Amino acid sequence: MTAAMNAGTEYADGDPFQQAKYSYMHEMTNRDTRQPASEADKLANDFVAIYWQKGQAALAAGDTYTAFKDLGIAIHPLQDATSPAHSGWQPWSDHPGTEAEIRHVLKEIKYPGPHSNLQMVTNQYIEMFVNGRFLPANTDLFSGIKADPQSYSDKAIDGFINGLSSYQYIY
Repeated sequence: MTAAMNAGTEYADGDPFQQAKYSYMHEMTNRDTRQPASEADKLANDFVAIYWQKGQAALAAGDTYTAFKDLGIAIHPLQDATSPAHSGWQPWSDHPGTEAEIRHVLKEIKYPGPHSNLQMVTNQYIEMFVNGRFLPANTDLFSGIKADPQSYSDKAIDGFINGLSSYQYIY
């Protein structure tokens, strides 16, 4: 189950889906098109529902690996909603720049722990899935999800970036 869910997460976080047009898969908006949060939210809710249904169908057919891989894909945007680098439908661009990428990663690089919002959301949806429950109809799945604290403070991230920018490469 864990390996399959991790495969789903790796799929959803793979290079093809790091483009701004797939920002909704990460609870973000497309900065390049100035996508409204409401549009990204609708796409993300639909995405979750599609993969949830695929997973439930695979589970009913006895294909446990595919079922839990699809679950990992389905809940990826919900898990990202707990990340301080994603929450609140933050904008993402195809060309964010090195500093923005570093800031993004350092905000969420550490697992926030077993009592975190990330773990609570994950557990909630796994329980619903294994018990054959449907997603709530006509509900914004992202409302009420809270972000976990940043892995590093903005001050620590600034210090790290300033240290990098003062580094001289010798050729």
